[in-house]
Amino acid sequence: MKKNFYFFVMLLSLLFCKPDIGFAKNSLNEQKLLERIEQLEQKISQQEKRISELEAKSDGRKKTLQLKEVTIDDLNKHIDSRLLEKAAGPRFLEGLSIGIGATSVFQIADDVNSGGPSGGGDITDSSYSVDLEFQKEFGRHDKAFLHIETGDGAGVEDELIVFSYVNRDADDSDNDLAVTEAWYQHRFKVLPLVLTAGKIDPTAYIDTNEYANDETTQFLGHIFRNSPTIEFPDNSGGISFGLDGGSWYDMRLIALDADSDWEDSWDDSFIAGQVDFKVRPFNREGNYRLTGWVDNRNHIEWSDTTNDKKEGYGFGLSFDQRLNNVLAFFG
Repeated sequence: MKKNFYFFVMLLSLLFCKPDIGFAKNSLNEQKLLERIEQLEQKISQQEKRISELEAKSDGRKKTLQLKEVTIDDLNKHIDSRLLEKAAGPRFLEGLSIGIGATSVFQIADDVNSGGPSGGGDITDSSYSVDLEFQKEFGRHDKAFLHIETGDGAGVEDELIVFSYVNRDADDSDNDLAVTEAWYQHRFKVLPLVLTAGKIDPTAYIDTNEYANDETTQFLGHIFRNSPTIEFPDNSGGISFGLDGGSWYDMRLIALDADSDWEDSWDDSFIAGQVDFKVRPFNREGNYRLTGWVDNRNHIEWSDTTNDKKEGYGFGLSFDQRLNNVLAFFG
């Protein structure tokens, strides 16, 4: 009886202890499962944060690639800055611009100089020119400019006898390189004054016109390039002063070696000035210029041909006025 009692007690103990062990194991597994779930939630949170950062960067890149909101100048500056960042030492290319242009002219003249000693024939001639320009800016107030030119062929001009010739671009230099312009310019900070010195082109400052001052992109004839009555010297050593009056007016004053030989420059000089009044009738751009010049080389006086020590001088008017988006007139 006693043995049966002990056996019964042990059996009860086993029955009650076994479920306790199972519950402990289940509690341990649940704890590990909860820890694993927390780890996964942390990783998911980190991944979501990383995805958000990548999406933000992607949106930023998309904005930078919207070229319709960026001008070509802005894009060029951006590209230049990236290229210059890779250059070692001083940034010699910063502020440097290069331009090149080529012009070819083919002309036919029928019955040339009819009635003259060498007239009556037909001629067919051509010519070409190449312009290479370098401009280097030094900050906001200084820049240097170099213009190199070459070409060949006189066109039909050497066989014509006319008042104004017909090919201002003809450069009959047998393909020799020539320095057309080489100058340095400084813009003053306090005054709206610009100083330019070096080998300069007088027609770039005097007798200017918006529609008739370039033989390669506007009019080819001499008479429409610049006034034939002004005794412009060839490009030579000189100086130019410019006063910028904003949107109302500007003034130019130049002094050059009239002989263009770089010898005794101020013995024979060409001095000229121009005032440009800027007007906008009906909101259309217009320029009305008054020009004056003095050439102190020796000239023969009209009223007294024995006087060959007379200086030359004169004045002129030049204007251009835009009528609409298509038409304009000048004189």
